[in-house]
Amino acid sequence: MAGSFVSVTNDPSATFYNPATLATVKDRQASFGYSKHLEGINSGFASYDQDVEGVGMMHAGVQYYNYGTLDEYDIKGDYLGTFGASDMALSVSLARELDENLYYGVTAKFIHSSIADVSSSGIAGDVGILYVIPATIRSRSERAPRI
Repeated sequence: MAGSFVSVTNDPSATFYNPATLATVKDRQASFGYSKHLEGINSGFASYDQDVEGVGMMHAGVQYYNYGTLDEYDIKGDYLGTFGASDMALSVSLARELDENLYYGVTAKFIHSSIADVSSSGIAGDVGILYVIPATIRSRSERAPRI
């Protein structure tokens, strides 16, 4: 989709790509997804959005990847056993309307990654802006017929 998902509106999972889209969510919503990929790789997400009076639209979400069991070899090609790897991110977002058709949003994330016996954690943030083009162009059926 060439990055077009950053402009999807009224979708609770779109907040993972652009936090400003959260301001377009109309009601309390939840979204869940799970994918089972090749070679035991799994991924998923859960998202919940709700309007908080006087604050704006709030989002809580989790994303994860589990890369399954991987074989480990040394430099000579000798089998050493197996190991696992995974990534996880917890996020909290806030979004509001800035002006007519113009929205902004911010996200704070806690990220944790592990591979074999090594792991790391960090914090990150996203900032997004979304301008929704007003629907002023009439559909083909509404246009006057050509003569």
